[in-house]
Amino acid sequence: MEEIKHFFEGLSINISLLIAGFFGSFVSGSEKEMSFRERLVAYLSGGFIANYLSPVLSEMLGLSDSTKYGFAFALGFSGVAGVKWLITLAKKKLHKKIEND
Repeated sequence: MEEIKHFFEGLSINISLLIAGFFGSFVSGSEKEMSFRERLVAYLSGGFIANYLSPVLSEMLGLSDSTKYGFAFALGFSGVAGVKWLITLAKKKLHKKIEND
């Protein structure tokens, strides 16, 4: 089991964040006319979006570590549209921080 965990850590994959995003994407549902393959890609995309963006956006938005998994679920749930909105929000906050420094 430890070898599997080490393998995923080597790929910068946090299994907990990946699963939270996957289930967020799953709960959000998919369009009924999507094929099985399209749904699977949507669910995996939600998981990977959550895995790689949750830590970055959590830090940029000043969220605590305890909210990271809920944030990952929300990223998976909201899909690509939500990610675009969050990136826009993070950019605004970063620009404001740069202006104040």
